[in-house]
Amino acid sequence: DSVMGKKKDAVIECALQACRMLDAEGILRQSKHNQKRKQEDWEENDYYDSDEDNFFDRTGDIDRKRKKRMIKAGKISETVETYQSLSNKLTFVQNEIKQLQFKLNKSTEEMSISGKGDSLDEYMKTVSNQLDKRKQSDMKLQIHQLK
Repeated sequence: DSVMGKKKDAVIECALQACRMLDAEGILRQSKHNQKRKQEDWEENDYYDSDEDNFFDRTGDIDRKRKKRMIKAGKISETVETYQSLSNKLTFVQNEIKQLQFKLNKSTEEMSISGKGDSLDEYMKTVSNQLDKRKQSDMKLQIHQLK
């Protein structure tokens, strides 16, 4: 059944010679070339691999890999937060919250003051109040996000 002799050696030698020829042409090790192309396409694919799907990823592994790729590409620079930088951010956020709450209180006071006039004026006030309500809900949302 199995031949253990010169035929097997000839097949091995032929395969080795074919590999040498393919290597000389640069066809044997194409994976290095594909790796360079793949690195260039990371930005185009938002630093996700083609077979990665973070919908089913419960471990967060895909997002970690994506972040590493972005750091490697230089899109994200990791900075170390100091006490001073964190306290500056905190005061900035606190000031922004105070400003939004002041604007919110001011707009609610303006809405509570109602003047008497003809029906067209009242209708226009209700339309503008609806816009103010939308602004108020946006401000409340911003305050909630900042907290």
